[in-house]
Amino acid sequence: MNSLIQVSVAANNQWGQGKPSEWNTTGARVLTKPRSISQFTYTATNTSITLQWPKAPSSFNDQRQVTYEVWEKNNGFWALKQEVYGLSYTKSSIFEHGNFLFRIRAMNSCGVGPWSNE
Repeated sequence: MNSLIQVSVAANNQWGQGKPSEWNTTGARVLTKPRSISQFTYTATNTSITLQWPKAPSSFNDQRQVTYEVWEKNNGFWALKQEVYGLSYTKSSIFEHGNFLFRIRAMNSCGVGPWSNE
């Protein structure tokens, strides 16, 4: 989400309220939690699996402000595998014909976004 708001500021204290400032007509950007990662893809070899996903939409499109959590389901329980600053994750040392279930969510300074599809 890329929200643009206009602001005017006034001081308040025990003697009353000051005169409001002029409206900031250029606006201010509001930071929000990232939205869900719509989908991710994977590439598998005999020994590894690599997940890749598009950048999660957020209010600021600066990749340095968004990190991703990659979770894997093992024995019926979800576990955080890694916090990632890019758009991919590789799990090494896998066995052929194994079943793997992952989910991903984006985070920024406002909090965590919803889970991706599994």
